[in-house]
Amino acid sequence: MERRILFECITGSHLFGTNNENSDEDYMGVFMSSFDDLFGIGKIPDEWDMSVKKSDGPRNSLGDVDRKLFSLKRFFKLAAQGQPAALETFFVPKDKIISTSPDWEHILANKELFFSKEAILPFVGFARSQANRAVLKGEHLNLLNHLIRALADVAGKDTISSYFRGAVLAKTEGIKEEGQVELFGKKLRLFKNEHGFLQLDIAGHFYDPGSKIKMLRLSLASFVERYGDRSKTAAANGYDFDSVLHCFRMIFEATEFLATGKISLPRPPDEVEFLMKIKRKEYPTPDVDLFSAIDSKVRYLETEGVANSQLPLKADWVAISKLCVEMHVRAFGCRS
Repeated sequence: MERRILFECITGSHLFGTNNENSDEDYMGVFMSSFDDLFGIGKIPDEWDMSVKKSDGPRNSLGDVDRKLFSLKRFFKLAAQGQPAALETFFVPKDKIISTSPDWEHILANKELFFSKEAILPFVGFARSQANRAVLKGEHLNLLNHLIRALADVAGKDTISSYFRGAVLAKTEGIKEEGQVELFGKKLRLFKNEHGFLQLDIAGHFYDPGSKIKMLRLSLASFVERYGDRSKTAAANGYDFDSVLHCFRMIFEATEFLATGKISLPRPPDEVEFLMKIKRKEYPTPDVDLFSAIDSKVRYLETEGVANSQLPLKADWVAISKLCVEMHVRAFGCRS
């Protein structure tokens, strides 16, 4: 038996209602593994990637197609864990469905096995990580550019530590992980790694303080080249607005899911209006404390949202496993 697509749908901004004229196409689905996938000597594939890249650059844009399908077993695990993209597939409207099957309808009839209060953990984790990325990517790029400019007139044979302020390396044997030094006006973390060697943290990249300035200059320049348009926008405007958008969308979906056991797709008009405002770089405004706004919503989810939810605490993993076995047995015409 060859691989068989059980379900496929449009996802991404076109599903959430936040697409514009430059949005790429995103598709997600679930497939039944082939006989060879399951019983051959190779590794059982969890994903089936059929994406098409037409544009230049690392990020997708108009004309690109992101098409990824998950094996039934992998999808069941993701959904039971509460992974947002997996749970969203249970609520895709008919006009966004590319293909379906009786097997998928059987899964939909049992979708509540996957629902739980614990499902919000991935939502919250993703929201927090996006909030951090919204700011950090721009801060990191600005830091790297600042140091590169400062290093332009520095002798390449000098060591990094020659330009430290606020620390004496000869006295750092007992330095703590949170120790700081100043390098060209920027405070950086100096710490000992697990092997006891001193390391300087520059935007998440670690350097030996005794390294030559020439090496540092070349290394920082190579990292800057890897930053994409979103990071450059964040550096110029203070935020990666796409990350801000994803953060709030996760919070909105998690709030609704806890309260109702459903996820509206596309998102409600008032939410879409707010998310598009972010996409147009009109929010957050200078007077908004982004982290406070996000933190208050996340704290509500983790406390009152969970306490008031009628969902079970955990997904029914035993029943989900039985359903997975049942569907594979049916597909291959064998007995369990």
